[in-house]
Amino acid sequence: MHPVSAILLFIGTILAMEVFAYAAHRWVMHGPGWFLHASHHRARTGNWELNDLYAVIFAVPSIALLYGGVQLGWWPGFTWIGAGIAGYGAIY
Repeated sequence: MHPVSAILLFIGTILAMEVFAYAAHRWVMHGPGWFLHASHHRARTGNWELNDLYAVIFAVPSIALLYGGVQLGWWPGFTWIGAGIAGYGAIY
């Protein structure tokens, strides 16, 4: 894959993740995922809250795409998409 394409995929994925995160927050976390997200709207009683599981849930596609792109011979763009998801998580 051409390096410019890789960089554009990486940056484009980070930008797309902002749209995805907005939609997931509005329609999943405040909908069927409320049972996890509700803890985020209450006073914290410890170091962790159920809402923290969303970070783990959203890491799964990133890890899968990185692994597939690097180790399994999938399309190289998947590596950069997975890295973009991880990059968004790091920025967030």
